[in-house]
Amino acid sequence: MGVSNVNVRVYQQILSSRRTFLRLAALGSAGTLLAACQPAAPAPAATTAPAPTAAPKPAATAPAPAAPAATTAPAAPAATTAPAAAATALPKPAAGGGTLNVYLYQKPKVFSPLPPFNGPDQQVMSLIFDNLVIVNDKYEYEGRLAEKWTISPDGKTFTFNLRKGLKWSDGTPFSSRDVLFTYKLLANEASGSGQSAKFNNVKGVADLRAGKDAAGLRAPDENTFVIELEQPNAAYMATIGGAWFWILPESVLGKVDLKDLANHPFFNKPTSGMGPYTFVRYETDQFVELARNPNYRTPVAIERMFLKPVTSDVATAQLEKGEMQLVQLSPTDIERVSKLPGVKVESKPGPGIILMAMALEQPQWKDKRVRQAVLYAIDRAGLVKQVLAGQATITNTHILGPSSALPPDLVKYEYNPDKARSLLKEAGWDANRVAKIQWIKGQRDRDAAVEIIQAQLGQVGMKIELNPLEAGPLLENMKNQTFDFSLYGGGLYTVDPDSISVPTLCDQAYPKGGNNSRYCNPEVDALMARGAATADQAERAKIYQQVAKITNDEVPYIWLYVPSAIWAYSDKLQGIKPHGEFTTGFWNAAEWSMRQ
Repeated sequence: MGVSNVNVRVYQQILSSRRTFLRLAALGSAGTLLAACQPAAPAPAATTAPAPTAAPKPAATAPAPAAPAATTAPAAPAATTAPAAAATALPKPAAGGGTLNVYLYQKPKVFSPLPPFNGPDQQVMSLIFDNLVIVNDKYEYEGRLAEKWTISPDGKTFTFNLRKGLKWSDGTPFSSRDVLFTYKLLANEASGSGQSAKFNNVKGVADLRAGKDAAGLRAPDENTFVIELEQPNAAYMATIGGAWFWILPESVLGKVDLKDLANHPFFNKPTSGMGPYTFVRYETDQFVELARNPNYRTPVAIERMFLKPVTSDVATAQLEKGEMQLVQLSPTDIERVSKLPGVKVESKPGPGIILMAMALEQPQWKDKRVRQAVLYAIDRAGLVKQVLAGQATITNTHILGPSSALPPDLVKYEYNPDKARSLLKEAGWDANRVAKIQWIKGQRDRDAAVEIIQAQLGQVGMKIELNPLEAGPLLENMKNQTFDFSLYGGGLYTVDPDSISVPTLCDQAYPKGGNNSRYCNPEVDALMARGAATADQAERAKIYQQVAKITNDEVPYIWLYVPSAIWAYSDKLQGIKPHGEFTTGFWNAAEWSMRQ
């Protein structure tokens, strides 16, 4: 079915408001716009530092935008040894220099890998910290601090061989002790870790949480780190191999009491990291300033970087004026921006989902017919066409790949308001109940989507209020289950089906993990455990097809769309390899340079 008249009217109003906004943006200063469009929020303390360097102007040529690349999901890692990366000597001073101004899609809160994931925090940390392994732009594992890794034939032991001769940005030698220290913190909820549930299968983790050592976390020598599991899980790399397990310096934090760690000043102003850049300051709600790390394992060319938390409209206006060199673009701007002189545009199919979690512990959301009705009531195909200019796809389960894990007979939940009304009536939905959608404002697709969703749910008899919040209150509502719908997005769900364990398993309930709806089905848990423990890929696919069918029927989340990440950047910015997962977009920043 097509987009309703209500949708068209809403979207036309949004476009009209945006055009007015962009005309004002072209006249006013970026600082004034930022102050006007961004409500205040708690943030890390700022420190005094030199003023920003002026941004370079864009060049005068306009290359054509690149065509979207195909998303390929590699098979789950077998019991193999990863290819060794070349050993890297300490870098010589890099040629080049310059300043790069980058769009940050929301305001950061804290620069720590311990709390539950927050996208803008992750983006900043990806520049100042580093990981053992990341998922690159081809959705393949790539070594960072680890030059190679081995998975034992039984799928229980993961051995990481670290690069030798590395130093922290403060000059302290890096070793496996730092990795062991970090993983102990991540595995122990007493540290404030929101990732602890991901380590429940680690051998001896209960001992660790009781104040002892965990037998399954070991550093046998300076350059080796080992994780050993109680039960086989050849897919565990999908859990720990993402770009979110940043390594912390034991030399700085090793003597801090666990109960004091989460609020340690280091996480407001990190003084040491292994990433290509070092933290300089966070000028609250204006920019994060970074400087290149002289001790990084390869030369870093760009001297200074400013990450600016502004709305997508402001970012686009600054790109047009040459005040910003790298932005994540709203899909409806592709045609116009791709014609700008000196600007390149690239679109990459995404591995994550924009969705709405529901507080499933609240009685009004326990009946799956209500959740199914919400999906039927939203014209998701219309959202993709109208709001995202076709730069997205639709999913009806969290599993995005490989295709063998997706059964062909999933319910598609195509737009059907009559079906939605019928299901709500069957479930006894109270038409006088008011439900709120909470989200963080500033990204045009999400801001437009919530207004259309509000109108469409209203058409089927649901009273919806919009509740834009800052990250802190939004996460607090999720922690306390004091919300109805929470709209957000992201994830790397194409690498291995086991990656959906985080938003799906009972023991991953927020804030211990990323199961933000607190969905819990023991049958799904058992199937996910079988899938993780099975090496045969055909058998795994059958198991995950069962998971897909169950979750497709029970609708633990309202899956809205799978967006492409659209990056627009100055053609003076060299070496960028756009990533489809927008919070991982700076994954190869060490390779970037600015053409003078």
